[in-house]
Amino acid sequence: MTNNINNFESMMTRLRTIADTMENDDVTLAESLKLFEEGMDLGKECRGILSSVEVRVNEIKEQAKRVGIDPTTTNIPSSNPQIRPNVNSNNNSTTSNPNTTDLPF
Repeated sequence: MTNNINNFESMMTRLRTIADTMENDDVTLAESLKLFEEGMDLGKECRGILSSVEVRVNEIKEQAKRVGIDPTTTNIPSSNPQIRPNVNSNNNSTTSNPNTTDLPF
């Protein structure tokens, strides 16, 4: 997936270059046609990459929902004590509790 994202970025850069070049009055009709065709091909490839990324995002969201995480928020559900940190009410700091899982964020 990372390689596709890198390719996507370079294809988008090329599309911007094509658009800038075509806006130049010094480009011949033949060259404009070549650039247009290249741009259309790049656009098709970019749409394909975006579609596969969208599928992957939806898969990740479904996985999150299955474990009780709402992927549209950063809130952790308080009804699941296994992933809720124990907060000391005196100083609001997180304390170590063997019944909780330390989250990486």
